[in-house]
Amino acid sequence: LTYQAAITAARNAGSTIVVSTGNDYSRTTVTQPANCVGVIAATAHTATGASADYANVGTGTTISAPGNSIHTTSNSGTTVPADDSYSTHSGTSFSAPHVAGVAALLAQIQTGISPTEVQTHLTHSARPHPSGTYCAGRTDCGAGLLDAFRAVTSLLQARGITNAAPVLHALP
Repeated sequence: LTYQAAITAARNAGSTIVVSTGNDYSRTTVTQPANCVGVIAATAHTATGASADYANVGTGTTISAPGNSIHTTSNSGTTVPADDSYSTHSGTSFSAPHVAGVAALLAQIQTGISPTEVQTHLTHSARPHPSGTYCAGRTDCGAGLLDAFRAVTSLLQARGITNAAPVLHALP
């Protein structure tokens, strides 16, 4: 209940909440807080678009984003910071930032966009899961694969804007 109360309060304040579905190899349930009402629950797919075998999917999954073999910044320290480095990781925790990044692009285009509008543009612009994969034709795997270009284009078209260059909005 605590997670749900926090999510409800954040949404009521206009925030879009993106969370990971979990990495428990579950094909039936997503972990908390991904199972809360009002979140965008992101699962992971591989470079081929197939659902990552470790990635949880189930009722409440919203969308799939890259989450397998993601190259990221790191640090070689084990107990204290040491040398900066790069590493490769997999997990739905690497999928959620992809989705949050596209949500941020949408918020940059339309100041004050609601969490519901963000989710609508993300899900309606998603590419279908590739045929022959576990998630093909399934609704419990989310709307499909995240597509940043299509999501941004969807919002621009909804606003009647075509061939638009990016616009920067100053922070208050």
